Amino acid sequence: MMKLGLALAISTVLAAAASAQTELKEIQKEWPDFRYLEPKQVRELPALIKADLEKRGCKIPTFTRWDARHNVIQGQFLKPGQRDWAVLCRHQDKSSILIYPGSATAHVQTVRS
Repeated sequence: MMKLGLALAISTVLAAAASAQTELKEIQKEWPDFRYLEPKQVRELPALIKADLEKRGCKIPTFTRWDARHNVIQGQFLKPGQRDWAVLCRHQDKSSILIYPGSATAHVQTVRS
């Protein structure tokens, strides 16, 4: 749970930064290694989740020089023993954290929007 809290805090800060400046070029002036990834570019994500994120029009904000996992993480967020995925999704001018319970796309939960 501590990892989720830290990841959500980091993701919230990143989402706020992205929301404050809508233009990628403006963001990159301050953070040159900032990129928006297409879901298909995130190797560790299961194919069904990638397809769902693409259907939603999600882009995943990331820092290319940051080694720590951020904005796409796996853990036990909703139920002990269940492996869930949390993804920061940027669509148009809004960001949200999507939780995929048990790696399934049927009951995605939005933590923050």
